[in-house]
Amino acid sequence: MGRGENSSAWYFSGLAFRIVHEIGLQLNPAALNDVSDGDLTKMDIEVRVRIYWGCYLVDHFIAELYGRVTVLTLSNSAVPETDELPDINAGYEDYMYSDPDKPLLVAAPVKSLILLSRITELYKRENTQLKTTSEKMNALSALNIDLQKWRSSLPDNLTWTSKTLITVNDFDPTISFVWYHYYDTAFV
Repeated sequence: MGRGENSSAWYFSGLAFRIVHEIGLQLNPAALNDVSDGDLTKMDIEVRVRIYWGCYLVDHFIAELYGRVTVLTLSNSAVPETDELPDINAGYEDYMYSDPDKPLLVAAPVKSLILLSRITELYKRENTQLKTTSEKMNALSALNIDLQKWRSSLPDNLTWTSKTLITVNDFDPTISFVWYHYYDTAFV
């Protein structure tokens, strides 16, 4: 997407999301212990959950950008929301955007974005059944109210102002994705 290859981005992301379904990442990983040869550890389960929700959020973000339908939906998944992963020193500290000494908190942004995608999914589903301009305007007004409620319910570390958007020192890609997703939803 960053190089303007929108059709390739749409194609390859769609392919990745179909692979997610093919390998069963939309299934509750805790239930897989009953059918697999080896038990999954808590870390295995959380990594699978994190991969699924990451794909889910990117799918919804890309679908909003391109005005297309999503591949991954809440109704087709049984994956619980993500929790924080335990601290591990695995040699990836050089590739982190944030300070490696600070805890990497991902669960709160992911849970907030899942809620935002639920709001937009409900709006899109209801909006396809509306006929008159008045009905569509009322639905849009309700969506704007829901978006404002969502934004005001964010924890302090995810909120933003025009001043925090300018500050480069505290750039965190996980948190900025929350901001981008909000504005993408609000403008589309």
